[in-house]
Amino acid sequence: MAATPNPPIVLVEDQDVMVFKSVKEAEWFVEGWVVKEGRLRGFDADGHLLRFEVESRSVGGRLGRWLNMSRDETQISLAPGDATAGEDLRDLLIAFLRTATSSAPQSIPELALLPLATLVQRAARYAQR
Repeated sequence: MAATPNPPIVLVEDQDVMVFKSVKEAEWFVEGWVVKEGRLRGFDADGHLLRFEVESRSVGGRLGRWLNMSRDETQISLAPGDATAGEDLRDLLIAFLRTATSSAPQSIPELALLPLATLVQRAARYAQR
């Protein structure tokens, strides 16, 4: 059984940062093709790396079977072992927050001093979804 990530969940695709209140919300949002292309990185609130698994499921009903339709479902869990990347997540969030809060320069110098949990909370205010 896979371990459960500690929300909020932080997903990074290229330079885009997204923060989700729950694992289920993140799983619903993530598209299978993004995972399959390896374009997505994920972290839980504690900086643990996330693992993404995509499962294709047949669409029910007569039409779905006739057209051989399927949809991808993404499952998110903690990466195997003790894979932590807290410093990587800190660096990503600090860079993101510096860009997002560029109109409030007084907040920029203090970012490096904040705990990871506070950085995640602040990023949630600005992150896109």
